Amino acid sequence: MRVAPRLTTLPVTTTHTLTGSAPVDALPATWGDSVPAPPSARTRDATLTVWANHATRTLGPCMESVRGRCDRLITSSYLEGHPHLAAGDVGVLEPRDVSGAAYVEWLLEQTAEHGATHLLTWRRHLGRICRAADRFAAQGVQVVAPAVDPDVLEDKWEATRTAERLGVPVALTFLVWTQEEADAARAAITAAGHRVCAKPRTGVGAIGFVVLEPGVPWTPDGRDWLVMELMPGDEWSVDVLADRGAVVDFLVRHKQGAGRHLSQDAEHLAVVLPLIRHFRMNAICNVQLRRRTDGALALLEINARPAAGVGQGIAVGIDLYGGLVDRMARGEYRP
Repeated sequence: MRVAPRLTTLPVTTTHTLTGSAPVDALPATWGDSVPAPPSARTRDATLTVWANHATRTLGPCMESVRGRCDRLITSSYLEGHPHLAAGDVGVLEPRDVSGAAYVEWLLEQTAEHGATHLLTWRRHLGRICRAADRFAAQGVQVVAPAVDPDVLEDKWEATRTAERLGVPVALTFLVWTQEEADAARAAITAAGHRVCAKPRTGVGAIGFVVLEPGVPWTPDGRDWLVMELMPGDEWSVDVLADRGAVVDFLVRHKQGAGRHLSQDAEHLAVVLPLIRHFRMNAICNVQLRRRTDGALALLEINARPAAGVGQGIAVGIDLYGGLVDRMARGEYRP
């Protein structure tokens, strides 16, 4: 099954209209192999009680969509007064300063006590939760999370090397630890005609990212760093609803001034597909791309969790959270 692509530019305030972004035949034949029936066709007999643990406030529209599709939504956060607590039918305050192991034990106890059937995860102790999926399943709770251990994708060096092996364009990148390695990497990238930047091997988003200007000294701080080509082109964020390596639906987001360009574009999908397949991505994940000097769309990073901006697509009919819960309701979601 193929779905016609959708395209819109979403300013701060606008009337949303959709137009084609690419001919349907341009879409890879396999991208929608597991596309389910439309939401209106969903049927279910079992009660669907969803627990959504701490998430960013920007996922508010997504939680509204989830709440409208399940019998009961329980939201939890470690921040008192956080909007996420008010997004469900029930709000539960999480323990704040606990280890990952203790947090998992708390979730096991609470999801059982509240009769949850599904646990929607975001970032907090995600790896620990995924590795405890069998324990949740034993008490009747299905963890809705990536099939791959998310900690694997936190290693940006290994993710970049894997992408390159799969034929996905990447930036010219060096792994460095010492001053000598850093200087050699900067020299090689500069000689190739590129500006230079660096970021920690592991971490969230742009934390630690630095542009290395010519002639300005920079010393690694004892951690592993990636010294890499600074790609000058536009940045794109691709949100994907996946089914163990198959793409069910997707959204491409791009900032345009104060607005957002939202689309379903074959070029971006073609870049992320090998990664989704290789890592057998599941539920909702995110891939960030940027254009290199040669114009190629290249990988910035891949995340096993939903991006904060995934809810922007709801305004134009691309509701990945809604699609995920519909699959859960029909029994089509598989961990």
